[in-house]
Amino acid sequence: MNRGKKPSQHLRAKDETTLVDVSVYSFCDGFRLNCWLTLHTDKAGVDRSSIHTFFVSYMHQVSTWVHRNTGHPIRYLYVFENPPPGSDPGKHGGFNIHVLLHLPRHLWPRFSSLTRGSLVRGWIKQAGGNYKPTVIVFDRLRWADRSDVDGYLRYGLLGTLLYVLKGLDPAVPSVLGVERQPQGVIHGKRSGYSRSLSPSKRTWTPEKLKRLRQARAVFGYDMLTDAPLLFNSSWQQEEISHEL
Repeated sequence: MNRGKKPSQHLRAKDETTLVDVSVYSFCDGFRLNCWLTLHTDKAGVDRSSIHTFFVSYMHQVSTWVHRNTGHPIRYLYVFENPPPGSDPGKHGGFNIHVLLHLPRHLWPRFSSLTRGSLVRGWIKQAGGNYKPTVIVFDRLRWADRSDVDGYLRYGLLGTLLYVLKGLDPAVPSVLGVERQPQGVIHGKRSGYSRSLSPSKRTWTPEKLKRLRQARAVFGYDMLTDAPLLFNSSWQQEEISHEL
């Protein structure tokens, strides 16, 4: 998805399907994208020509901390926006970056702290920004920490994707039925994901395919078409034996 510094005004149809694929695979792999955050780079005083550099630096610090505390590489996706003033009622426009990521519940208190000397304040400063209230907002996804898989997929993951994908090109069809809103011009990459969610790193097991069936049922869309046939005879037999 590397488009260099070429400007774009919308997410492409390919961007939507790619972000759906990586988020659903993360769920299938046992790492729910369970947190969201939004960075308001204008409010942080980041020069508009440097927002990608700022973001790379910020996420490098987050990634290093997550890996140090979990032993796993971070999993996340992101979308850049630059909505014009008044494009959304009550909003004032300006550059912002939406991120969906996996973060274990026990790390949430430290990650979400905004007190003086907190991790987040330090990461923003080291990335080249200035912290002030509303520069960053974040929360857990709905149903993210419950055992109800359908609730997480429907109200947590799908609901959040419908929001962060709102900059989709109105001229292309949406596999999720996204309601479009103009999100302005972005120079360079408009969306992407962590290396840990690269298609080349995907592996499949009967349990992952079971989760994929659940996601397809909720989303009403056959994502991850690179997955093995869901009814491969040997894997189907293994699942049947487990169910018995």
